[in-house]
Amino acid sequence: MGRNYNFLLDIETIHFIRLEYSVYQLMWELPHFREITVKLRSCRNYRVFILNDRLQEE
Repeated sequence: MGRNYNFLLDIETIHFIRLEYSVYQLMWELPHFREITVKLRSCRNYRVFILNDRLQEE
């Protein structure tokens, strides 16, 4: 089972996460926050909160 961690991240960190791990859940949490759950290669789940109100798509 994976463990859950909460992070408050900026857009640059998100770009790193998108490169290293796969984002499998994206939802609105608060008006200016996005919550992303990322599944790591080690099968751990990370719940991250983005300060940006828009996530850039590749």
